[in-house]
Amino acid sequence: MQIPELLAPGGSLEAAKAVIDAGANAVYTGLSRFSARAYAVNLQEEELTELLHYAHLHGASVHLTLNTLIKNREMEEALMLLKTPYEEGLDAVILQDHGLFSVVKKAYPGLSLHASTQMNLCSAGGARFLKERGAERVVLGRELSLEEISAIKREAEVEVEVFCHGALCCSYSGTCLLSAALGGRSANRGRCAGPCRLPYEAFGKKGYPFSLKDLCTIRHLPEIARAGADSLKIEGRHKSKEYAVRVTEVYRKYLDRLKEEGPDGYTVDEKDIEALLQSGNRNGFTDRYLFVHNDASMNSGDSPSYEVQMENLPAKKNDGVPVEGTWTVKRGERISFVLKCNDTEAKAEGDIPSEAKKEPLRESVLREKTGTLGDTAFTLQNLTVELEDGLFIPLSVIKGLKREAAAALEKKLLAPFRREGKEFFVEQPTLTPYEWIEPFFTAFCSKEEQLPLLLAENKLRRIYLSFLCFSRAEQALKLPEAFEKIRRSGMEAYFALPPVLRKNDIDYYRTLFQTKENLPDGFLVASCDGIGFVKALDFPAENVVLDQGLYVWSDYTKAAFEALGFCYDTVPAELKQAEIMHRENGGSELVIYGRQALMHTANCIWKNKGKCKKEYPSTTITDRKQEKLYVRAACDECMNILYNGHCVSLLPELPELKKERFRSFRYTFTFESAEEVEAVLKNAPPKDALLTKGLYKRGVE
Repeated sequence: MQIPELLAPGGSLEAAKAVIDAGANAVYTGLSRFSARAYAVNLQEEELTELLHYAHLHGASVHLTLNTLIKNREMEEALMLLKTPYEEGLDAVILQDHGLFSVVKKAYPGLSLHASTQMNLCSAGGARFLKERGAERVVLGRELSLEEISAIKREAEVEVEVFCHGALCCSYSGTCLLSAALGGRSANRGRCAGPCRLPYEAFGKKGYPFSLKDLCTIRHLPEIARAGADSLKIEGRHKSKEYAVRVTEVYRKYLDRLKEEGPDGYTVDEKDIEALLQSGNRNGFTDRYLFVHNDASMNSGDSPSYEVQMENLPAKKNDGVPVEGTWTVKRGERISFVLKCNDTEAKAEGDIPSEAKKEPLRESVLREKTGTLGDTAFTLQNLTVELEDGLFIPLSVIKGLKREAAAALEKKLLAPFRREGKEFFVEQPTLTPYEWIEPFFTAFCSKEEQLPLLLAENKLRRIYLSFLCFSRAEQALKLPEAFEKIRRSGMEAYFALPPVLRKNDIDYYRTLFQTKENLPDGFLVASCDGIGFVKALDFPAENVVLDQGLYVWSDYTKAAFEALGFCYDTVPAELKQAEIMHRENGGSELVIYGRQALMHTANCIWKNKGKCKKEYPSTTITDRKQEKLYVRAACDECMNILYNGHCVSLLPELPELKKERFRSFRYTFTFESAEEVEAVLKNAPPKDALLTKGLYKRGVE
């Protein structure tokens, strides 16, 4: 059984060094730009270089988080941020943006690329897709069970990183637009304001339906290791150094215990659970995602406040890299001081020693003055002295040779990590030349009753049938019939896969679409898992539309997908007008009307209240400002979808938008009745609807 790497957070240089001292095999940290924890302390470039040297001398590695989405004008800056760290031996970079992924792979060969949890990865197919693109490691969603982790590792044959401790987002990572929609602070830009932790009124009672307890898996390290986890990740770049150190120490202790004693009889001391609790938690811990899809016990209860005590927990101090030293002071030979670390040694030489005129140099004095190695990375564990009697060396020479030997040894030890830099520039992406033609219209259908009106609308060319349109009990019969009706109406029939696809979902849809007769004309996919699924079907990429969840923010991302055959994307919801017009839209669809999905959650507000009846219910909840949000249960997927209370409507902008180079415009229908659908198709939204331009005018930070 492989013992996983322990990966700890380093929000500051001090914290990053401290978790290495506490036993972390690797540390992940961010710079001041393009990090998914923009409000953490983060490192300056020179601090990152210092950390790289410190980590490598102590046998640890450094992973840089560059895991936000990148706009067109930012790509060169994001790429250049990696230049010095790359040359200084950066071990890995964690990425979310598919465009940045492609340019980093080309610009920095040999740098390990890790797919961020923000890529919302939940299946082996998605992992395989990212591996084919060059990912050495994938960071899995926190919601996955031990069985799912094991399947991904086994089937995708790629390194998997699993969160073992820390905060749990209620939404599947990478699918949350709640903070962006409510305040313009995008989670995809590292600026989440955490509105899910606030109170909401649901079912007539105020509470915290979206606030989860913190994750703690310390009792289950043998099972996680058996599942094939290559790395265990402690969440916490926002948290204090003390928190990160204490949690690292406890997990290090038990990973070492697992290595030494094996899984049989593995137990955890209650005092260590208490130490973790005192380090900080939200109303206790949970480990339930490892075993169940959801559970009411995971919720943080009436208050999501963070409890921190941190009493009587002294930090461990690393005494430095152990070395051996040898002084050679002989007549007629140059003075030398050699430092040796394992098989690497460095030698510093001085002048030939002089004869002592008064007090000769004694071995005891030389040992005393050598002592510790002072302000260096090393600790002297053994010193050999070869000293002939009657000779003299100035103390300044002793100090100078110590410094020189230590610097030379450090340089030698770090040399294998250094890479030769090169001058490069960011090439403009090469895109398919699109000839401007009149954009066409499509419609996204979420309810069966909406379909007849859409079939009768002659201005539509394509209908996306949502996975929500029919229950799975109905899909085998009704989907092929609906596809045929759409085709007979002269339109294309596409199927919109769920934005979250886990193993059970993949298995179900693989069976559903195993016969050619059941296949739609195309698919709308919103995740890497969706891409992995259509690739496994050997479905033609030209008939696949990438939905907003794949975040084609820039032309670089568009080019990366085009190189794989995916030439049709959806304009992301978080880009503002000027940014949209700054990207190539010839192969893009713009949503001009629809209620935006803000979160997709494995937890279910109905089940948590004991109201789960698998009846595909929907309801509204109210925030502290009395704004309504809509929630729909996707019972077959055991998922809740939280929607904005306001409908995004760019219908008044349509005359101007038609002049731009969009390929198509989409009407998205979620809760609308047949009458409301009819009104929207006439570009007249329901009069009682709350409308917004979304982020089209203001964008996100």
